[in-house]
Amino acid sequence: MASVAARFWGPSVCCSQSKLSGTSSLKLGRGRSLPPMSSGWRCSGVSGLGGGAVSPGPVVVEVAEPGTGEGHRELFEACRSGDLERVRKLVTAENVNSRDTAGRKSTPLHFAAGETLRAQTQAAQSPLCVCVCVVLLQHDAEPTIRNTDGRTALDLADASAKAVLTGELDLTGTFAGVRTHLFLLLTLFNLSLKFSTPLHLAAGYNRVKTVQLLLQHGADVHAKDKGDLVPLHNACSYGHYKVIELLVKHGACVNAMDLWQFTPLHEAASKNHVEVCSLLLSYGANPTFLNCYNKSSIDLAPTAQLKEQLTYEFRGHSLLQAARDADMVQVKKHLSMETISFKHPHTQETALHCASASRYPKRKQVCEVLLRKGANVNEKTKDLQTPLHVASEKAHNDVIEVLVKHEAKVTPTLFMQRPLVWSCLCG
Repeated sequence: MASVAARFWGPSVCCSQSKLSGTSSLKLGRGRSLPPMSSGWRCSGVSGLGGGAVSPGPVVVEVAEPGTGEGHRELFEACRSGDLERVRKLVTAENVNSRDTAGRKSTPLHFAAGETLRAQTQAAQSPLCVCVCVVLLQHDAEPTIRNTDGRTALDLADASAKAVLTGELDLTGTFAGVRTHLFLLLTLFNLSLKFSTPLHLAAGYNRVKTVQLLLQHGADVHAKDKGDLVPLHNACSYGHYKVIELLVKHGACVNAMDLWQFTPLHEAASKNHVEVCSLLLSYGANPTFLNCYNKSSIDLAPTAQLKEQLTYEFRGHSLLQAARDADMVQVKKHLSMETISFKHPHTQETALHCASASRYPKRKQVCEVLLRKGANVNEKTKDLQTPLHVASEKAHNDVIEVLVKHEAKVTPTLFMQRPLVWSCLCG
């Protein structure tokens, strides 16, 4: 049976290098894969049951525990009517599997799932009942419980509700009217209950819009599967650049390690995803970290060119960070004839730009060291900003003085927003 991942996100993977195994599970490097998921949410034993769906019957509750009967009755009624807000207020881990003891001993999930079929047969709309099923599952509802008729919630559900109960819901298709609402519900929960989250799957299959929606609704970029892989591992393994950008901008840890001590950079480097490697390095990825096989990302790079790039860019970014921190020790450690001209690949900032903007007291000394080493005082960023622009914007007069002494170009337009600085420089 195809995995939930393949059925949930579609059979094809956008990246040409993405391959599905024989069981359609998302394969990662070094023989690891996203854990294959069963066809159901802990309900593999009910997939073969036949027979048509039936109503769970009228709601009649006997008080099984003191003070809980009324709460159960309200919950059953809310599930039957598809009242999502009431269900969310009433359901708890304690009552989510409560029984209709005077009826067919149905659970809240029986009522919600059964209502989807009734709504369908009456040409009504069932999306809210499906959402109710999701909320119940989030609270650990058990889909395999049978009522006195021997029916499970899966037996009572229509096709859309069955997709929820088995983890096969296609969020891009059915129920477009409540698609965002379904995302809100599902991103807070692990669809497989024990393995990969929706964000893992969307990241691995390069579903950019899906990733955006999941992140907007609070999906956890740090969530780990049973192998301790985070979504960033999945995206980097297949070189999904736009997905990776989204994840790191939402705080994904670029040095996260799985159970084998592989980082996302190990994944990208071993697959020769050059641009992805550069992106990760710009966010602080460290190519010297060793995995359980005592191999770094540099060691795993398949070409000499990528090995050199990883080494050079890591040193360059280390220098930029040292300049931002005005850390003289680290600046001297990473400063060389090669790194002095290093530019951030996206902003085109140099170490001198970073030092000029630094809020730390030793920024002046760092600027002096960089200039003595040959830093270009008039180098421009992507936004055409020179170090003097940066220092002026921050009102770092100590740095401005150093830059001007080293022949930084000074023009009236440079200081249009700071006339006092301009007047001081002009005497």
